Order: sequence, then structure tokens, then C-alpha cells
Amino acid sequence: MKRLPWYTFLFVLVFSPLAFGTVEAWSVGIMEISIFVALLVLLSNRRYIYFPPGFILLLVFLSYLVIQIIPLPAVVIRVLSPSLYEFYRNSLMDMDGSWLSLSIQRKETLKEVFRFSSYAGFYLLSVNLLDSQKRVRKLLSFLSVFFFLLSIEAILQSLIGNGRLLWIRTPPSSSSPFGPYVNRNHYAGLMEMVLPVVFSYFILQRPSIRYGSLKDRLVEFMTQKRANMHMQLGFFCIVMATSIFLSLSRGGIISVSLSMILLGVLFFNEQGQRRLASFVIVFFIVIVFSVGWFGWEPIVERFERLRPQSGTVEELRLTIWSDSFGIIRDYLLTGTGAGTYLFAYPAVRSFFSDRIVDHAHNDYIELLTDIGLTGTILFCFFVITVIYRSLRKAASRRDRMSRLLTAGAFAGTVAILIHSITDFNLHIGANGLYFFFLLSLLVSFSHTRFQNQSTISGSYLRPLEVNRRVFIPVPAFLLGVIVLFNTGVFAAKAKMGRFLAGAEVVVREDDAPAALRAALSAASLDPLEPLYYHIVARIYEEEQQLDRAFRYYLRSLEVSPFSSHYLVDLGGLLARVQRDDLAERILNQALEVDRSNPEVYLTLAGYYFRKKRIEEGVMTVRRAIMFAPRETKKFITLMLLNGLEEEEIAEAIPESFIACMEYADYLIETGNTDMADKIINLSLELADANNSRPYQFLKIYNYYYHRRRYNDALRVVLKAIRLFPENASLHLIAARLYERMGIRYRAVEEYRKVLLVDPRNRIASKALGRLVEQVP
Repeated sequence: MKRLPWYTFLFVLVFSPLAFGTVEAWSVGIMEISIFVALLVLLSNRRYIYFPPGFILLLVFLSYLVIQIIPLPAVVIRVLSPSLYEFYRNSLMDMDGSWLSLSIQRKETLKEVFRFSSYAGFYLLSVNLLDSQKRVRKLLSFLSVFFFLLSIEAILQSLIGNGRLLWIRTPPSSSSPFGPYVNRNHYAGLMEMVLPVVFSYFILQRPSIRYGSLKDRLVEFMTQKRANMHMQLGFFCIVMATSIFLSLSRGGIISVSLSMILLGVLFFNEQGQRRLASFVIVFFIVIVFSVGWFGWEPIVERFERLRPQSGTVEELRLTIWSDSFGIIRDYLLTGTGAGTYLFAYPAVRSFFSDRIVDHAHNDYIELLTDIGLTGTILFCFFVITVIYRSLRKAASRRDRMSRLLTAGAFAGTVAILIHSITDFNLHIGANGLYFFFLLSLLVSFSHTRFQNQSTISGSYLRPLEVNRRVFIPVPAFLLGVIVLFNTGVFAAKAKMGRFLAGAEVVVREDDAPAALRAALSAASLDPLEPLYYHIVARIYEEEQQLDRAFRYYLRSLEVSPFSSHYLVDLGGLLARVQRDDLAERILNQALEVDRSNPEVYLTLAGYYFRKKRIEEGVMTVRRAIMFAPRETKKFITLMLLNGLEEEEIAEAIPESFIACMEYADYLIETGNTDMADKIINLSLELADANNSRPYQFLKIYNYYYHRRRYNDALRVVLKAIRLFPENASLHLIAARLYERMGIRYRAVEEYRKVLLVDPRNRIASKALGRLVEQVP
């Protein structure tokens, strides 16, 4: 049993990356349970433990996360989070004597409490296990081999893989996988943390060579025992760094480069060890050649995409950051609850997209949105305390091993802190774990006695005698709660399994009684999951038990108050029972929490139209189309079904290129070609390279071309060419149209432009050869 904590510790380090980054409930549960089991066994077999720097701050931070879940008096919420209080006040909740939570999604915040508690346990576990030179060397050798093998797997998977993660699991179609990770940036984030540590170990294993001729030094180097280990570690580092570059993660490449430069600076400032900085320079040169063997073109192309392009991830990321400041402004002090970004962001989202935005792509912004200024300060103070005390201790020591390894751990920490500016690595289970592991390495490397180790204590940290009555109950309680929570979650899913198809709920009419029983049972097993209450409410509504339906809709909103889907359904029920004042209030609240969701606008506009409030309905549709212009036809259908006239429909269409195009398409389908021409002309005036795509012009082009309105078709394609001059297909269409119109010299010009953009275009080449013979 005494060895169980050590082997469990190594298991967690291996399992978390291999479990596809530990982002799913099953893998997170295994990680958390393993950590607390190891910690309990360690505490049960130790007479004393080392209390690492910043641990009290970390416990305070965890307590703050717990406070976000605990129901508080409404008056307290009013003081701590005025915006949240106003939201609750505008809902159907009775604020007199109400107890409310700071988190808008308590289940997600509870999961974050478990995750960060396990990280805290791993931090404590690591520091207490790595209290001797023997253990530290074993760990470093283990990490070096494991991450070398992981790098090899990732490289091979990218070159000759079958499109699956670890050759066994198919990633989502929209993902950018590398190694075991769905997202290449998170693979790079993991590697950039570990590489500087392994590199420092590589430097530490360098054999000592006396001055002499090159031949003598080479012979001496090759005959020393450590030479083999030194060369192996150097090769491991090269492969690991190469895999980061091949992942095409820009953030990873920049972060690891800056961290290695920092490591070189730290080596240069090391007294009597300045020549070590040259190893970093040589390492970069070798990496250049290593990556060059695979080809630099994909990496260069990836970095070229940093230039502004419409619809790129970078442009979207900047928009997400800008939007997120709206959450920070409204919930500055306490945030919306740890892990709730997915639910808070729709309220400030300024664009429409099918893409779900579940993270801010900036760990610092997401910390502020989720846990507010209070939680962010606590977390940052913890990290700064650990780094400061570790660096200060290492600087005061003369032990070369301690100073070099501390420098490596610090460089790895800096790498992930830099990368966190443009990504959400710390919200990935495995990467968050390794961040806390890196902090524990900082403490262990700087405080462990590597020379003249005392028989009493292997660390400069002050040992604290274990009082089992104090230390055992807390991790035991957390372990029990985590097991109970996960058991309930998985049991509830098993109960509802036959009625859940992915994210959709499928209940046939003859299955309604069974689905109702299953949902009620699932809700008792997983009481913080709003979906089960919502299913119960929907079934009761279909069975005309409206009072019960109303009650369960409220239950779902008590657990998840920012869910627009639940608010819309409740608003629909209230409208159905003629509670128009409450229905309108709830539907507007749904719009407040999810202002870019077309379905919410559809429901609210439909409500206005049914109540003959045409002007308000038209304005709602206009707002919706401004957010989601590609949904224009859906809103036109809504207006037609509610009997609106053409003039009223036209009033609802905003001056947007895509919206006008969709409206023109509708007019063409209904035979109103005169009006369609006017709208097409307006859309062409509104078009620019940011709000349009070449295929959208082709639809208008084909409309005019098939009606033999060649001049109009030419006007459309020339407009498209002005916006997209490097699109060979547009030039080819223009060339063919000129040829059809008998303007052959212009056709020749366009065919030549096609070949400038696409020299291998056979169609243009043949046509040009034929026309050149005809044109004088």
C-alpha cells in the first residue's frame, strides 16, 4: 500500500493526456477519484506531510468556488451581483425570502469545484512524493520516455494515421486533432509545459569534460556513463519540439519558442554556467532542420492566416474577447459561476453562427467572466506565491541540480501562461492537471535536498505532523461526494438512454408514460441537471396537465436560469393559458440571455403577430435578420403564415447584403421579378469582401444568365471580380460570358487572368489558344 500513491501518481500523469485530454465525464471522474485515493493512502501512511507554498490561498480559492454554489439570501446577491439580482427579479421568482446562488449553472460550477479540488490534491500529493533526489530522477526519466513516445505517436498519426485519435476514436468533423487531443492547440499546450523540464534534465545529464584537444574531449565524452543518457534526452527533446511545430499550433510554437529563449537567458545568468545558453541556440538550429525535413510550408501558411480575413478563427476570437467584456462588466465582482461561460456568453454574443462558443479562447478573460475579480485575484495570488517562493528559494541555493530544474519548470510555466492569452488550455482536464503539476515541480525542484540529504527530511519545506482526524476526513469526504455525483450522473443517463439521441430528446406518444417515469427518476438521481425537469414539463404539457408542466418548467429554470430554450417553452405555455403579460416578459428574458438565437426571435415575433401587434413583430424580425441574415427565408415564411403584406415584409428586411440576397431569392421564387431586380441592385451596392462570398454572386449571375440578360449577368460577375480578384472561377465565368456576348478580346483578357491565378487550368488554356487564333 505504501507504493500505491507513487504508482497512482504516475498513472494519472499518463492517463490524463491519453484519455483524449480528459475532457469527458468518464475520464475526469477517473482522474479525480485516482488522485483522492492516492492522497488518502499517502496521508494514512505518513507521519508528516509537507505543506507547499500557496496552499492556504488555494484552499481559500476552492472555498470561494463552493460559495458560488451555495444558495444565499436575495439581499446578499443584490450586493455581490446586482446584474444577477435584476435578472432574478425580472423572472417569475418570488424574491421575498428567496435564496439564490451566484452561479447561473450550479452543476457546472460543482464540476469545477471537483476538478480544482483534485488539482489541489495532486499539487499536495506531488510535493510530498517528490522529496528525494531518487524520486525526482525517476520521475524525470519516466516523463522523458513517456512524452517522447507520445510525440512519436502524434507525428506518425499526423503523417500516416487513419484519421482517428490514437488510431481508435473518430474526432468531430470540425476539429483539428493532433496526438490524443481533438484540438492541436491543447496538444501543443501540454508539450510546451513539459519540454523545458526535459531539456533542463538533458542539460543536467551533460558529462563533465576536461579541457584538451577536440579528439580527447570527444573520446572522453563517449566513454562516460552519462553520455548515452545525455544524447537520448537530447533526441527526445528534438522529437518533442518537432511535434509542437508539426501540430501547426501558432500559440504553441510562439509559446515554446519564448519559453526556450527565457530558459537560455536563465542559463546565461547562471553563475559559472553561461555556456549552457549556447545549448538553446544549437537546439533551435537542430529544430529548424528537423522540421524542415517534414516541410515548413504548412507552418508558414498557418502563420500567414494571421492576416485579417473574414470569418477566420482569429477574427472570431477577437470578437469573442470583445463580447466577453460585457459579461465582465455586468458580473465584475463574482462572475457568473465557474464553468458557466457556455451559458453566459449568448447574452452578449454579437454575431450569428452555427458554432457553439463554449470558451473565451483566453484563460484570463474566462477566469474573469466565470469567477469574477474576486476569484481571479485569489487564483493569481496563489500562482504568483508559488512561483515567487520557488524562485527565491532556488536563487538562494548553490545546488546546480536544483537551480537548473527550477529554471526548466519556470520556463514551462511561463509557456502555458503565454499560450493562455490565446487559448483555453487551463480548462482542459489534462492540461489543467499538468499546470498544477508544473507548480508542484517548481516547489519540489527548489526545495528538495539533492545533496547531503538529511535522514529526517528530504525537503527544505517544513514538515507538518499528520493529525488523521483533521487531514483524512476532508479528502475522504470529497472522494465520497465525487463518487456519489458521478454515479448519479451516469445512472440518470442510463435511465434516459432510450429517449436521448445525442443532444436531442426523442419521445414517441406511446412512450410518454415510460419517458415520464424515466425522467422523474433521472431527476432524483441527478437533481442539478435541468434537462430532466424540462422533459417532464414537456410531457405534462402534451398531456394537458398545465399546472404540473408550469411547475417543472420553473424547476428547470431554477437550475439553469439562463437557458433560452427553457424560457421560450415556458413563455409558450404562459401564452397558451392567456397569461400574456407574463408570457411576453419571459420571452423577452429569453432574448436577453440569448440575443443571437433565431429561434427565440421567431417565437417572440410569432407571439406579437398572433396578438396583432404587427409593428413590434416586424421590428423583432428585423433585429433577428440583422443577427442571422441567412435565416431570412425562415422569417419571411413566419410573416407569410401570419398574413403580412408584401410592404410589411419588405419593411422587416434590413440593408444587409446577405439578407437582401435571400429576400431577392424569395421574390424570384414568387415571380415578383421587378421587385427582385431592385433588391438585387441594392444588395450589389451593399456587397464587400467582408460580408459576401463568390458563390453568392453566382446565384444572381445564373438568374440573369438563364433569362439571357447578359449585361446584367456581366455586371454581377464583374462586381464579384472586383471583390475577389484572385478567384480563378470568377474570371473563367466572365471570359465565357464575354465569348457568348461576342466580345472576344475581353474574353482573351479574362482567360489570361485565369492562367495568372491558376496556370494549370486546362479549360482556360484551350479556350485561350482557340481565341488567340481568331482575334487579330
